[in-house]
Amino acid sequence: GQFRIQQLIGIGAMGRVYRAHQKGIDRAVAIKILHRDLLRNPTVMARFVREAKVASRLVHPNVVQVLMAGELERQNADVGGEAYLVMEFLDGISLRSALAAAGTAMPLPRALHVVLQVCDAVGEAHAQGIVHRDLKPENVMLVRRGDDADFVKVLDFGVARIDWADTSVATQAGVIFGTARYISPEGAQGKPVSAPSDVYSVAVMLIQCIAGQAPFDGDNPVAILIKHTNQPAPDVRSIARSSYVPEPIARVIAQNLSKGPAVRCTDARDLGHAQEEGAAGRGVW
Repeated sequence: GQFRIQQLIGIGAMGRVYRAHQKGIDRAVAIKILHRDLLRNPTVMARFVREAKVASRLVHPNVVQVLMAGELERQNADVGGEAYLVMEFLDGISLRSALAAAGTAMPLPRALHVVLQVCDAVGEAHAQGIVHRDLKPENVMLVRRGDDADFVKVLDFGVARIDWADTSVATQAGVIFGTARYISPEGAQGKPVSAPSDVYSVAVMLIQCIAGQAPFDGDNPVAILIKHTNQPAPDVRSIARSSYVPEPIARVIAQNLSKGPAVRCTDARDLGHAQEEGAAGRGVW
């Protein structure tokens, strides 16, 4: 009763997101309400609520703030019972939209500015034992803060990924495609994921930001997953649009697109430090 829904602002695999007004303290918020068909999957529901509570304790300037989590009051068999999240409202665009507006690729300084913020946000989560599991440009928002038009907010910590076997989203090919392009080899194989799995996804996003394309693509999600698992990632400098990238940065990207998690940086903050070292003294900034 303390929120007034104003408009639908997005629909995803997990649910719908609305802009709403919070009474009393007079502020805009975003409310994500899970799709009703997920009510039939108690495992997804329980995980959503549990991990939403974990995400609400993750406080970092570059992480969207989760304000509340719970379930709507059940009115009858057809109304109510859905899980929901209340988050800070972000007036910005996704990294995916920003890349489209920039002609699919960004200059290296801008790309590093964005990705280093992602690394710090995700690195804070890793320090607290939280793995994102679904890092992709759709889950990175760019908002204006002061003079910075590319201030990062990372969304959906721990609550975005639905298992591949979940038939409730099997028909949403666009959603699965989006996740497949950024998933780690171990995630593609259904193995347990950890901080180095997120590191892999960030490296994929970095190569897309500067090269204008993800390292692997295909006609269907399964084809992409197979490439993540078996095919060596291309050198970022072998792609015409990013042939100018300094060798130390290309080396960091290649290391963190390794098939084996043990070869990659241990967490996202380490990846950020490696990128900064690679850019130091090379006129990137």
